Amino acid sequence: MKYQMKIGTFFILCVLLLNLAGCAVASTFEGNSVKNADSYALDIKAMNGTDTHTLKLKAGDTLKIQFAVEKGSLDMKITVPDGTALYQGDGTVKEFTVEAPMDGIYPIVVVGQKATGSIHIDVERVPEAVEPVGTQEPESEIFFGRIDGI
Repeated sequence: MKYQMKIGTFFILCVLLLNLAGCAVASTFEGNSVKNADSYALDIKAMNGTDTHTLKLKAGDTLKIQFAVEKGSLDMKITVPDGTALYQGDGTVKEFTVEAPMDGIYPIVVVGQKATGSIHIDVERVPEAVEPVGTQEPESEIFFGRIDGI
């Protein structure tokens, strides 16, 4: 009976320790988040942790970024599909643009520590290629009529 009691006590202590450890690393976010194909927006009332999003971009697409940190620390990294950083910063620069150097998926990672602020990213797409005038086959005209004098 004492053995079972010790095992039960040990089990309860393990569960309590795991719960406490989970609370220490828990991520919190309070505010509004919008994630879609052409934009990513975080309006942060309180953030402790990480938020991620991906954007599928083509070479030449431009990201218009507005980044404001009101309190705490807020870091953002945008990675090119080849693994290099397209942008990495802490909101020191408030408004800027970056251009996608290649086609692919661009991961965005935002890390906040006791943070309040906002991040807004809007994609400006490169216009689709249109075949230049003069490269198309000329249309042939068929004439069905009478020509005088022949």
